Amino acid sequence: YLEKDSRIYLGETTIRKIMALNPRLHLAPQRPIAVAEARDRGEGPPKSSRPFEHTFLDIRYLDAKPAGVQLYSTLLLEGLSRTILAGSLTTGQEVGVIPHVYFQALLRWGLWEEVISDHGGQFISHDWVRVNRRLGIHHVMYEKGKPRRNLIESQFGIQARLGECTE
Repeated sequence: YLEKDSRIYLGETTIRKIMALNPRLHLAPQRPIAVAEARDRGEGPPKSSRPFEHTFLDIRYLDAKPAGVQLYSTLLLEGLSRTILAGSLTTGQEVGVIPHVYFQALLRWGLWEEVISDHGGQFISHDWVRVNRRLGIHHVMYEKGKPRRNLIESQFGIQARLGECTE
């Protein structure tokens, strides 16, 4: 229209920039905007009001397989500061990894009140229950299908993204 009416020629890139800055200049009819319903995000992880009130524990396999070996990352995360209290990188998901991670964290940080985990086999074993009972640590398992209740899920997401950067 500018060329025909005013003998002004603008390049395609310039026209796109102008149209992006002012959508009312678009000559095409605009589609109605569909408003998506807000997702129910549900309840998040419990918020700690003091150090070592809540800790979060989980075992996750790593996507990267150096030399074809599947590795598993075990992390214990403090809920208030989000400090990783202890961790382990192993080739299996044995129950013995958890007491080892506990021992590392206890030596350096002391005792915590509550640990939150999923329903994995390591977290329902009799050894696991006995260790928590003897240490006086309350164990809570979040509802199945609601990993957002475990603060450590975001930490594993960070690990995955870092692993992608190094490949």
